[in-house]
Amino acid sequence: MITDNYDNMSGEQFEEFCADILRGNGFENVEVTKASGDHGVDVLATKDGQKYAIQCKRYSKPVGNKAVQEVYSGKDIYKADIAVVMSNMDFTAQAIEDAKKLRVELWNKDCIYLMQKNGNVNNPKIVNEEKKQICPKCGGSLVIRTTKKGSNAGTQFYGCSNYPNCRFTKDI
Repeated sequence: MITDNYDNMSGEQFEEFCADILRGNGFENVEVTKASGDHGVDVLATKDGQKYAIQCKRYSKPVGNKAVQEVYSGKDIYKADIAVVMSNMDFTAQAIEDAKKLRVELWNKDCIYLMQKNGNVNNPKIVNEEKKQICPKCGGSLVIRTTKKGSNAGTQFYGCSNYPNCRFTKDI
């Protein structure tokens, strides 16, 4: 079931929710870390031979750079290959800038929606192809979006997952 009803979830419920999304998208060895002393990493998972350290943030405002710094540090503690901040919100400009420099992936609400939509489908290639697309402006992931208004309504394009902080787009 696809949901964006995050407001009724506790932080721990959101972490479990994110873990379930990862499982549905082909991640293996998905483990929610203990609540305290987690070193800024809420979920550990592997995919395609890469170990991910993921911090989950259920916020009511854009996520700041502290989350980026914490998961970057936690990545080394857990000996992970890739650090991610996964949130139901977007990210501040400083978080985006720091993430680009530290090579931390930022997965916002649009990314969560796509992962929910594509999860448990026998075509993981869709998510994998989107993850390979990197925004040249801010280093975020490019995701497939659909134009809602105007003469191009209904056409798809790649848009930065850090929208509205980054407005980069690319034709498919």
